[in-house]
Amino acid sequence: MIVTNNLSLVLLAGALHALVLGVYFILKPTPVKSLGYFLLVIFTVIFEIFLNESGVMKHILILRNFSEPLTFLVGPLVYFTYCEATNRPILGKYIHLIPFLLYSLWHIYLVGTYWDSLSSLYASNYSNLVQYSEEYPLSIHAILTLSQLGIYTSYTFFQYRKNPETNSWIEFFIWGYVACFVSYGVIAFLFPLAGNESYYAIIIMLYVYGISYFALRYPASFIFKRKYAESPLDDKIKKELLRKLSHEMRVNKWYTIPNLSLDKLAVEIDISRHYLSQVINEEFNTNFSQYLNELRVEEAKKLLKRPDLSHLKLSEIGLMAGYNSKSSFYHYFKLKENTTPLAYSKSSTL
Repeated sequence: MIVTNNLSLVLLAGALHALVLGVYFILKPTPVKSLGYFLLVIFTVIFEIFLNESGVMKHILILRNFSEPLTFLVGPLVYFTYCEATNRPILGKYIHLIPFLLYSLWHIYLVGTYWDSLSSLYASNYSNLVQYSEEYPLSIHAILTLSQLGIYTSYTFFQYRKNPETNSWIEFFIWGYVACFVSYGVIAFLFPLAGNESYYAIIIMLYVYGISYFALRYPASFIFKRKYAESPLDDKIKKELLRKLSHEMRVNKWYTIPNLSLDKLAVEIDISRHYLSQVINEEFNTNFSQYLNELRVEEAKKLLKRPDLSHLKLSEIGLMAGYNSKSSFYHYFKLKENTTPLAYSKSSTL
């Protein structure tokens, strides 16, 4: 008998929502294809939990734990999505798929080895499946998954914090993923209760609904066509504009002007605002604000090393570098150098 309850129906709705949203992002002309594949993996996870919660799984044993190998794609796909959304290169793309392939082979071996005893257990008493976990070594999956997700969570989050994005959906995507990862760890280890997977499924469903909200509320932020795809700038012109920008920044140090805007800089160095933004985005793989902060931090480091300026307050050094407040100076300096201006100043004088 198939058991259906309110929770299983909610899980089914969430799974189908992730499926539709995933297909949507894959079919749309967007560079962020990995987001679609990420959502398809999420669909398989929620759908399997639905099958267990509703009792349908005992009628289709072949699907038992079918999503386990796919969970090893979650970490890489989060990393891929972040790189694609921010136009960053994906290093060693296919190497990231090795854990998924290895665990897939391991999973096939386990299913083949324990299939008879698994079928017997289901036939005798479906509710006693928990007792089978000691015979069928699936707990290794939780350990391996958490380990891999921890590595990708840390690395992706570090890259995000190193170059924070102002794009609202990317911020939600990163922070939401971190929240899901932490929740998974908490539920897996602190609350080893029957049905705990359903609790986690609810959390990742809310995450998927959040992504849907941003897709509907701010569709332009997903960049459904590559930025500057129709720009008339060719490589030769871009190199010339880059040369001019670098020269102006090196000689006149426009970045040391507090509250310098893209419009003002474009007027000062006689470059179209649109072209200036394009050159910075494509050549430095960052936006105007982050570009300025990179230059200002480098300038501050030079000033902090100068013995003749050692009598100045740190706020004065920050002002000379282009920061109009001590707090913003400290924030961006520590973000880039992983240390405070004061600690850097002391270490440079040793």
